[in-house]
Amino acid sequence: MSPARRLPRTASVADMPGTIIDRYEQVPETKEDLDWAELITLDLSLFDRPGGKAELVKQLDHAVRHVGMREPADSWIPPRPPHPADAQAGFFYVKNLHISQEEVDRQFALGREFYALPLEEKLKYHSRADLDRGEYNGYRPAGQRIVGNGIKDNVQVYNIPKCTRESHPP
Repeated sequence: MSPARRLPRTASVADMPGTIIDRYEQVPETKEDLDWAELITLDLSLFDRPGGKAELVKQLDHAVRHVGMREPADSWIPPRPPHPADAQAGFFYVKNLHISQEEVDRQFALGREFYALPLEEKLKYHSRADLDRGEYNGYRPAGQRIVGNGIKDNVQVYNIPKCTRESHPP
């Protein structure tokens, strides 16, 4: 397999003339009575308040250690024995990021367009060798991990690194 194709640092939708990306429409909340897990909401407006950083650290610690995935009782997935990593499998929401809903929706629209591409196109941004070395940037197709009882994951990911002057000098 050839190395993953990297976009230039300055690449953007503007570099694709004639490309129109449809607006992202939020999916309405379901009215179905479904099994669900409560998630912690981290409110970043606390950050600059007295004691706010300590409160956020406490909330994040709780979310990461105690709010994990669970399998519903009627799941078709056979139950698995507890694993020490399960305590670290946390999920949480973050609000008050000072990012507009329009900007968030734009990112969802870009993601929707990428994941709608044929697998062959997405694989141009994947490198198994990079993944084996612990480099998680770029595209990772589903089926790369065994999640239990020989079942492969069903998760596609495109990870974009945080670019700083230290990690990407000019």
